[in-house]
Amino acid sequence: MIIKILDWFGEQKVSIKIIAAVFMTLFLLSLIPLLAISFYNRPAADDYSFGILTVHTWRETGSIWQTILTAFSQVKKTYLDWQGTFSAVFLFALQPGVFGEQYYFITTFLLLGTFVIGTFYFLFVICNYYMKADKSSWIIVSVCVLTLSIQLVFSARESFYWFNGGIYYTFYYSLSLILFGILLKIAYKKKRSIFNYFVVIFLSLFIGGGNYTTALVTTIVVCLLAIIFTCQKNPAKRIIGIAFLLLLIGLGISAAAPGNAVRAASPDIHPMSPPKAIFYSFYYAMKKMGEWTNLLLVTALVFVTPLFWNAAKQNKMTFRYPLLVFIVSLCVFAAQMTPPLYAIGTIGAERQIDIYYYAFILLCFLDWFYWVGWVCRRLECKKILKLNHTIAFLLFVLFLGITGFISSNYKGMSSISAYRSIRSGKAQTYAAEMDQRLNLYHDPAIRDVVVEPISIIPGVLKPDSVQADSNNWQNEAIADFYDKNSVSLSK
Repeated sequence: MIIKILDWFGEQKVSIKIIAAVFMTLFLLSLIPLLAISFYNRPAADDYSFGILTVHTWRETGSIWQTILTAFSQVKKTYLDWQGTFSAVFLFALQPGVFGEQYYFITTFLLLGTFVIGTFYFLFVICNYYMKADKSSWIIVSVCVLTLSIQLVFSARESFYWFNGGIYYTFYYSLSLILFGILLKIAYKKKRSIFNYFVVIFLSLFIGGGNYTTALVTTIVVCLLAIIFTCQKNPAKRIIGIAFLLLLIGLGISAAAPGNAVRAASPDIHPMSPPKAIFYSFYYAMKKMGEWTNLLLVTALVFVTPLFWNAAKQNKMTFRYPLLVFIVSLCVFAAQMTPPLYAIGTIGAERQIDIYYYAFILLCFLDWFYWVGWVCRRLECKKILKLNHTIAFLLFVLFLGITGFISSNYKGMSSISAYRSIRSGKAQTYAAEMDQRLNLYHDPAIRDVVVEPISIIPGVLKPDSVQADSNNWQNEAIADFYDKNSVSLSK
């Protein structure tokens, strides 16, 4: 019976294009519940505190231009009294809820959309130009990376449903992928494009003014690219050098902010010395690598092996330094954790840990390709092993089987959590209770607002911002946002 089944598989001409189409379809379907639940989402925490100036301008003038100008005022204020990440603060001040809470759903569309586009674009450049893989392989690899990144992310609520947190980390991580992709494309094609140069200049300075983790790691990676392409005498070394310089300038402007010293003086912050921060960066990097290596990741890597193998056969790379590539990847991965360890003594909040996870998944696939290429060269792959579409199809079935098993037993997967919250009515209840609060906030006759506790919070949405202590900074931010004397919870 088994022999007959294998013979049947051997007779079939399974197209890699069909597999790619199936993967893409399943991936797009998995995004539906994630986007659907965004319509039940509402602003939270820092969305209010960074939007106080801009929301008042918007209400008074109704002018988008005047609101944007006010966002620059927020940047100046924050730069002096809290933090120097100028480009990020500018975006914080323009969160969708400033223009109306009904627009807050844009948060998820923006964050998920940028993350998907950035990952697809970066891997397009890598797969098609450098790996020499076909477009179907690019789609499959991209979907695998994105599915693992989105579905098993540490905190979907902070990365895709909270504007302030998601913009600061997931959005900037996505922009870094776009920057890497453009630089690598320029280096490969060796063609000058004014538009690409403009985007590189803008993104480099913009990312430099974002969160310190992404700014530092992007600077390190661009520096490595500059060294590599300088050694190769690639004309792209000039624009890559400019990108490196602008990243340093942006990072320098951000680090020099007087507000950083104010924030560092907080009694809750316990910074580390630079050597200690670097040491613990590697410690936590190894720890997280162990935590995040699971059955689904291993299955995905096994599945893409035939694709990587066939791409390696077409590639002129020698794949001589797999150990060096791994060490460099480890150093880049660990470097993400150095800024928060140095500044506050921890590896950061959930939203920050999420970008470590994204990078881990991406580096796993890139390193795995290099190792497959190394084995391919050692075995003289054209004669030793031939991986055809039938094997790919069998691995595809294996992948779907294991994915289905894990999906049915893994309640924490993002899409499943969102779907269950909508189906059970939790999302609708949460939105209705939040809207009752908004009615009180918008009532000009009420100066001291007392709200009821939220009875239930869907897994992927942000917890309640209103605290029991009316003097809590979150309560005060909401009060200022809506021109109230105070906001408190009922007892």
